[in-house]
Amino acid sequence: MRKPNGFATESCLTCRLTKPGFCQLHGAPLADFDAIKSWHLHPSRYVLFTEDEQPQGIFFLCAGRIKLSVTSKERRTVILRVVNPGEVLWP
Repeated sequence: MRKPNGFATESCLTCRLTKPGFCQLHGAPLADFDAIKSWHLHPSRYVLFTEDEQPQGIFFLCAGRIKLSVTSKERRTVILRVVNPGEVLWP
């Protein structure tokens, strides 16, 4: 089944994306990762976790981007990092 963002599969073993970094795994390491991962598709502007809660694991980004941000004392959003496809985000 084709996913809305163009992904044809939820399995890393059959994925054809070849982003630099984590997507370069092959063989047993890739199979091990695929066996323990949890796959989720989120809409734009989805909040993965907030400042006052502990995130539930680490995140590997296949497509899109994630903005890691905090709120300043002046109530302004400060972007700390932008995560791109192929990168891992752990808080």
